[in-house]
Amino acid sequence: MTLHSDNWPRLKVVFADARALPANLRAGYLAVACADDEGLRHEVESLLASDTHAKSFLETPVVLLADTGAQRLEGLRVGPYRITSRIGAGGMGEVYRARDATLGRDVAIKMLPRILASDPDRLARFDREARTLASLNHPHIGAIYGVEQSEGAPALILELVEGPTLADRLAQGPVPLTEALGIARQIADALEAAHARGIVHRDLKPANIKITPKGIVKVLDFGLAKVVTRDEAPRGLIQGPIVTTGDTRVGLIMGTPSYMSPEQARGSPVDKRTDIWAFGCVLYEMLAGRTVFAAATVSDHTTAILERDPDWTMLPEATSPDLRRVLRRCLAKDPARRLQDIGDARVEIEDLLSGAPEGSADAVPSHARPSGRRAVPWAVAGALAALALTAFGAWRWSRAPSDPKLGPLVRSAVVLPDGMERTRLGSPALSPDGTMVVFSAVRDGRAQLFIRRLADAQVTPVDGTERGDTPFFSPDGHWLGFAVGDEIKKVRIEGGQPQVVATLPSIAGASWGDDDTIVLGQRQSSGLWRVPARGGMPERLTTVTAADGDNDHRWPQVLPRGRGVLFSVSTGPEEMARIVVLDSRTGARKDLLTGSASARYVATGHLVYARNAELQAVPFDLERLEITGPAVRVAEGVHEDTDGTPEYAFSDRGDLAYFAGWSGGRRDVLTLVSMDGSAQETAFPRLPINGPRFSPDGRRIAMFVGAAKNNAWVYDIDRASATRVTAGRYHDPMWTKDGRLVVSKGPPAQHDLVLRSADAEGPEKTLLPWHRPQYGGGWMADGRLVIEREGDGTAFDIVALDLATRQVTDVVATPASEERPRVSPDGRWLAYLSNDSGRHEAFVRGLAPGAGRQRVSTNGAVGIGWAPDGRTLYFTGLTDRAMWASRVTTTPALAVGPPARMFGIEPYLGQFDISPDGTRFAMLQRGPSPPRNRLELVQNALSAVRDVR
Repeated sequence: MTLHSDNWPRLKVVFADARALPANLRAGYLAVACADDEGLRHEVESLLASDTHAKSFLETPVVLLADTGAQRLEGLRVGPYRITSRIGAGGMGEVYRARDATLGRDVAIKMLPRILASDPDRLARFDREARTLASLNHPHIGAIYGVEQSEGAPALILELVEGPTLADRLAQGPVPLTEALGIARQIADALEAAHARGIVHRDLKPANIKITPKGIVKVLDFGLAKVVTRDEAPRGLIQGPIVTTGDTRVGLIMGTPSYMSPEQARGSPVDKRTDIWAFGCVLYEMLAGRTVFAAATVSDHTTAILERDPDWTMLPEATSPDLRRVLRRCLAKDPARRLQDIGDARVEIEDLLSGAPEGSADAVPSHARPSGRRAVPWAVAGALAALALTAFGAWRWSRAPSDPKLGPLVRSAVVLPDGMERTRLGSPALSPDGTMVVFSAVRDGRAQLFIRRLADAQVTPVDGTERGDTPFFSPDGHWLGFAVGDEIKKVRIEGGQPQVVATLPSIAGASWGDDDTIVLGQRQSSGLWRVPARGGMPERLTTVTAADGDNDHRWPQVLPRGRGVLFSVSTGPEEMARIVVLDSRTGARKDLLTGSASARYVATGHLVYARNAELQAVPFDLERLEITGPAVRVAEGVHEDTDGTPEYAFSDRGDLAYFAGWSGGRRDVLTLVSMDGSAQETAFPRLPINGPRFSPDGRRIAMFVGAAKNNAWVYDIDRASATRVTAGRYHDPMWTKDGRLVVSKGPPAQHDLVLRSADAEGPEKTLLPWHRPQYGGGWMADGRLVIEREGDGTAFDIVALDLATRQVTDVVATPASEERPRVSPDGRWLAYLSNDSGRHEAFVRGLAPGAGRQRVSTNGAVGIGWAPDGRTLYFTGLTDRAMWASRVTTTPALAVGPPARMFGIEPYLGQFDISPDGTRFAMLQRGPSPPRNRLELVQNALSAVRDVR
């Protein structure tokens, strides 16, 4: 055979080195040696296929790179994703770029080995692990969106991370100390989040770490080695995934030799300390510009890892003793002597970035600190002692130094007094000098703005601010602005009569600029407005464009020196909101961030934004209006409201106030409940969910998700994967018999009915324009669609739509409100709710004209549905929080039996559906509510990231 000349020298080395290994390690060695070299891989495959001597020398069958070959899948579709190009290949398969038609974004698809599909045990383990990995929602971890099937083999749907890898960056030489620490901190943050969920990476290396154009670090390929690791691997086999075909077992080393821990090299069991070793290798390489253990072959690498010490003289002279200690602890060969928690490394690095002097009270050795995120590396002992005395005592803040970068980080809290609870729009406002915090709360049934002067211990009402919300300060701190209904008002902080500034409905944020102009956001698919602080008519500042979709411009902040306005194109927490800046010099808009619904510029030179209950800070060039460095976490456990309302505020000098809590608003649980009442929570995220409906085959559930900006989603029960199928404002999806969806579309009170696919593909068809609330209810025997729609007044009626003629006829239309129509399986009977008795009760009637009705419930009802055989009606009680069932007969006449209580479970707002096989319900239940009475205060909150640029 003919070999390519450029591969032959390496090929000779590969085979020579393989001969030195035991037979059971040779196949794994070949896979590792060829994993990053596609040309060499093909040469080895060809040689093994044609050379009997080579095959006999190996003494065991080989599956190189798990039979991925060189697949070419451009143009093919994997679920809702259409493959557009090939990105590359690795030891676990090939990676492709694909287009997500649902969300209009590009993703990466990793095609897993076809050989895996032949092993049910591997498939089951892969499925379980993929679900776990999907739970890793972290800004520094490349996300896994789901699992699809391609030609009988599973495929991972991954976040497509643009930008070079850390390996590409290292090819240019060592990384400067501050930059290296910033990258290392983000890597440690990612590992800490994974380890908290019991996930070990096992193949951390520069090639698996990407740095986006905005400086954000993303760790990729999380858990792939663990996904298919066989726990019963023999001790003599290098620890890694075992791919089994029949009676053939082939070992593939997943750990890259340069970054394998000693226990990996020995084939011993591994845990999170293996990742800590690899982290040390990566940090060393960034600083030294070379790998810890450089060697030509796998066996040489193994020898060096097990027997040699790192060459510490290769580190730059500027490497501090603290950093050297961190590296030595990470690279201890004995796992028992190694750093036990990556959170300790993160804390050390954050201390180094914050400039905490060595030997100070802040520079506590890692072994003496609490592990993980319980550590409080910058806490001042005196402040903590004061906090221990009382949760609501006096806590005095001194005035900030003139330089906002100076000053220690100090924490405190305001616990709202008994009988006081903040309102939903209770976002705080912190005065420019950081001495006062204002928020909206309810006390004795009365909503008002309250102020806490941080030098005092009392929370007092602000006179004249009854029913006020959305507080904001004037630049000099002497005035407090706020909203009351449609009015924007201001009042002197020292006291006085409130003054009306302007009238504008549905306020979504306000900011008072240095030029004495107030910029306002709205919740009405509107742009920003501005008005003189002295009062006047608001004038439009921005306009919603086609690129914004049907979304608002919210939560504005006027930047210093009139440089521009920061705001969000708010699309709700279930979508990708964007942070945008309006350049005051050019009038142009520039996108800065995605995935965050609010952001604030702080005078320390940072842009702080909220994402996933955390605050992240990035350095920001105010002159160029550009992000200039990586993100660093400032605070976690920051309350999130469902519409993206900022639950935090900053002073000019970088003090922070935020309401604590991991989630906000509704967090509903999609649950499957059997007929005996036993419940099982699904893997669908806890979000504001409404209207679950089983598909005709019972394998999927359609629902709509959101609080203000709803969209339709479809949840696949067997695969535990969710797909958003609309982008805009859609409500109450209902299945057609052929598996499509009828969905109500439009902003509040302006709904049309549309027909669309259930996989986000193809155009939608308008069935019935109406521009009033209307929702599909079921299908009659003659093919007409039953609809619940708002009548000419405020009541809802039930009508039928002929799809061919678009003719609408009344089914039940009375002065009362008829709601929740559910058509029987045979299409001849209608169950619904009516409040004509003064409260909602469940009824059933025939769909033929003039048919009478019979009452089903006896003590109120809030939801109703049919059994698949049409012989039972299920409903939820209005007051008893239970599921009920009534037998129904339709021949020779309609008859309804007495209700029988089934079990004591309460679907949220009575929302449930029955599976087509009649064995279970899909129900919504309320998740735990977050605390709403604790306001966290952090003085000099950005001191830890002041030097990150």
